[in-house]
Amino acid sequence: MSRILWTEPAEENLGGIRAFIAKDSRRNANRFVRRIRDRVKQLHRFPESGSLVPEYEDLHFREIFVGDYRVIYEFDGRDILIHWVTHGARRLPSRLGRDWK
Repeated sequence: MSRILWTEPAEENLGGIRAFIAKDSRRNANRFVRRIRDRVKQLHRFPESGSLVPEYEDLHFREIFVGDYRVIYEFDGRDILIHWVTHGARRLPSRLGRDWK
């Protein structure tokens, strides 16, 4: 089974999503972030189930959707590295990867 690792930017993304939703409902914010984390946990069993990310040419980058949000991850055949979580209407960073900051 693959390990799931969250990058610092991805954790910060989740914090921002939680803060944004919490302006209306703290309960809904926590519930939605939990929903994202639960969906990511499913990647343990099916790490290649996400779609290829059209913005990147690297075949290791994949994405899953949770509501209107995109979870961008990399699967290297062993580990799943969560790089970015963002609303689907927003642009992705021009570059992601283990050396990206």
